[in-house]
Amino acid sequence: MQSHTLNRSTQEVILEHLQKCDHLFVPSLSETVDLGSYSSKIYDRAQRVEVWDNEVLIGLIAVYLNQEEGKSFITNVSLMEEYLGMGIAGKMLNRCFDLLKEQSIESVELEVKKANHRAIKFYNKYSFIKSRESESSLFLIRNLLSS
Repeated sequence: MQSHTLNRSTQEVILEHLQKCDHLFVPSLSETVDLGSYSSKIYDRAQRVEVWDNEVLIGLIAVYLNQEEGKSFITNVSLMEEYLGMGIAGKMLNRCFDLLKEQSIESVELEVKKANHRAIKFYNKYSFIKSRESESSLFLIRNLLSS
């Protein structure tokens, strides 16, 4: 049975989840960050929208808030492979938007690698637009006030 929670996971559970999802990132997440340090940072500093299947963390969105500026940054969106295509990621993202609006956040931004076409298509579906780009990444933003 699936359940949606906020900030329930431990650092160890986050690390285990990221390891299970590592190969789904383009490039793999472990090629760009140290998963142990990254999971600690997410645990310590991020608000987390989580989806659990019984006692297994299957989906995670981690977002950093800057309440003074009314901005936020999604640092992680991950869902275990066997749960892809079920609408779970979209539900997590909408729950994240609700959480941010409740905290008076005006916009949310994220970075996605240009080579990750599936993720770009997904974010476009949820009204993210390009704010800037680097050689390898797009930075997408979504205004939360008009939605």
